[in-house]
Amino acid sequence: MNRAAIVLLSALCLWVGANLWFPTPVTDPAALFMDDVGESWFGAYLAGEKIGYARFVTERGADYRVSSHLTLRLPTGSWYHATESKQFDVHAPHALQRFERVEHSDSSEERLVIEPHADGGYRATITQPSGTRHLPVELEHDLADQVGLRRWLESDPRIGSIHELRDIDVERLVPLTTRWQLVAADAGFVLEGIGEGIDRRTVLDGEHRLLELEIGGGLSLRREPQTKATLLNPAVKSTSSGPRLDRSIGGARYVRRLVLELNPAAAEAFDDAPGQQLSTFDGATRLTLDRSDKAFEMRAVRQQDSLAETVGYPRTPAIAQLSMQAVGDAMDNRQRALRLTQFVHQYLDYRDATSALTVDDIVAGREGDCTEYAELFTTLARAIGLPARTVSGLVYRDEKGDRLVLHAWNEVVIDDHWFSVDPTWNEFGIDAAHLRFPLQPDRLMRAHGLLPQMRFKVIEVDSG
Repeated sequence: MNRAAIVLLSALCLWVGANLWFPTPVTDPAALFMDDVGESWFGAYLAGEKIGYARFVTERGADYRVSSHLTLRLPTGSWYHATESKQFDVHAPHALQRFERVEHSDSSEERLVIEPHADGGYRATITQPSGTRHLPVELEHDLADQVGLRRWLESDPRIGSIHELRDIDVERLVPLTTRWQLVAADAGFVLEGIGEGIDRRTVLDGEHRLLELEIGGGLSLRREPQTKATLLNPAVKSTSSGPRLDRSIGGARYVRRLVLELNPAAAEAFDDAPGQQLSTFDGATRLTLDRSDKAFEMRAVRQQDSLAETVGYPRTPAIAQLSMQAVGDAMDNRQRALRLTQFVHQYLDYRDATSALTVDDIVAGREGDCTEYAELFTTLARAIGLPARTVSGLVYRDEKGDRLVLHAWNEVVIDDHWFSVDPTWNEFGIDAAHLRFPLQPDRLMRAHGLLPQMRFKVIEVDSG
C-alpha cells in the first residue's frame, strides 16, 4: 500500500473528528465547535477485516483544537501510526494557527507543521530523520471551514443538494475543495462525496452522530466503544505472499503478452492502465497485458500532477544534484528515463523493508525494497522535469512458482504518453507479468483488502 492511500485515510480521520458530531442545532462556528467537545472511537476495517482504530478529540483551551489518532496494521504486516491536529484562533474569524501531522512506522518518523508566516500566508516545516526543510503554502482555512458540513446540514438542505468544503491537501500542500451530496435523510442521514475520483459515503444517525464512513467500498471507519475499537487480532496477517495463478507461465522477464481470467474479487481490483486492458469475454472478466513498445500508444496524459513537488517527493539541492548525476548529458526524455532506471537499480542494494522510508532516508541508506526503488525514481525524475509516478500491483516471478507478489514500479511520460519502467529489476519497458492496481488511493486500499479472495486463470502466454 503506497503513501497516498495511507495519507488519504489519516486525512479523512481528522476531517471526521471535527465534522460529524452535532446533536444540538447551532450555527455559529465557535458555538458549534464547543458543542462537539469530547472524544469518540472508531474501528478501521478493510474488506471486512479489522485493520486498526481511530480516536477523535475536540477540546477548548487557549485555542480551538481538533485531533485524530490513527493506528493501522498494514497488509504487509507492519504497523503505522499517525496523529494530526488543527488549532484555531479563539478570536473571530478563528483562523488556522497550526496544523501538525506526525507519522510513525516501524523504522521512521516524519513530522509536518503548517503555521502562519511572518511575511504573510503559511509555511510548512517538514522534519525527517535526515533533516528539516521549509515550503511556502498558499492557504485559507478557518473554523467555519472545519465545521462547514455541520452548518450546512443544520440549514435543512433538500435531498440531492451539494455542499463544498475548503480543506488542506496535506501531501501537495495546496488548498483542497471537497464536495458532498445529501442522498438520504430519513431516520438518519447519508452523504456521498462526489468528484475527485474517490468514492466516499457517510452515514449518520438521527442525532447527526457519525455511524460509519466508507471509502472506496472496501475501507470503512465504524463507530464503536473504545474497548471494541482497540481490540485487534494479535496474529499479524500479511498479504505480501499474494494470490496464485492456476499454472506456471515460465520466465517472467520474457513474457510479452499475458491474458488472465479473473474471479469477481480480482476483477474489482483492476482497471485499464498503460499496457493493460480489462474486458469481458463470454461473461467472464479478462485482463490482457501487453508490455511491448505498444505502451507508447496509450492516450496522452496531463503532466502537471506528475511533476509536482510534494511532502513525499522533495526537491532539495541534494536531490537535484543526484538527479543530474544520474542522467548526465542525456538529451531527450527517453534517454533520461533509461539512465534513471539504470542509475536507481545500481544505486540501491535490495533489502526487504517492513515499512516505507522517506526519500532522504533512501538516498542516505542506499538500500530498500521495490517501494524505495520506485519512490527514488519518481523523486529524481520530477527533479529534472520528467513527469513520473509510483504505481503498484502484483507481479509474477519465476522463483515464486505460480504465486503473484506485491510490487511497486514506475510510469514516466515520454512523448506525451505513459511508459512503464521497473528500476528494481532494471526493466526499461516492463514485462507482461506486471498487473497494475488502480491509482486512486481508495481503490488501491480496496485492492489490498481483496488479495486473499483473488483467483487468476491463465488463458494465453506469449514469451516471444
